[in-house]
Amino acid sequence: MKKVVLLLVTSIAYNANGIAQKANPEFENFIRTELTAGNHTFSIMTNQVISKTWEKTRGTEQNENIQDTDFNEDKPILAFRSSGTIQLNITHTDSLCVIRPVENSFFPSIDIDLKSRDLKLNDQLITNGKEVVIDNKNNVFKSEWSGYQWRLSKTSLANKVQPRATFGKLETNNNIYIEVLWIENGKKTHYRLLDRQ
Repeated sequence: MKKVVLLLVTSIAYNANGIAQKANPEFENFIRTELTAGNHTFSIMTNQVISKTWEKTRGTEQNENIQDTDFNEDKPILAFRSSGTIQLNITHTDSLCVIRPVENSFFPSIDIDLKSRDLKLNDQLITNGKEVVIDNKNNVFKSEWSGYQWRLSKTSLANKVQPRATFGKLETNNNIYIEVLWIENGKKTHYRLLDRQ
């Protein structure tokens, strides 16, 4: 009887493990389809400050409208421009997507576990990747996009940085966007990449 119970418990545990590992087909499909194996060239995107001119009405004197005009007030309006390129190598195994820079750079090593949805950023483990869906075009890409994001729940008090990684696909042109933010040697390091299709 003990052997039958042990066999039954082992069988249930094995099947439950198999079900848990196959519970994320959309996630695994996104990573394998959008982050295809091979060397890929990405544009390194940086923020650009756009000057904005605006007018405001000061008041009316003797039926005349007097306007004060402020020119070239720099507002931090987010726009992207390319400041160079980086090549990344992407490989896949049965349960892992591995991303590494092709040449020496400050870009981190990234391992994405396709079964648990955990991400390793250099040596830092960030668990529980969440789906991201941006369903309007009011963003820097002027496009709806979707993907996955990982955020470390605790921030570094010294740097006030919450390490994160985002992988997304733009609807308008199918470009892949990667954003990575982390602490490297005590300093904030931030990459925003857009593939060059």
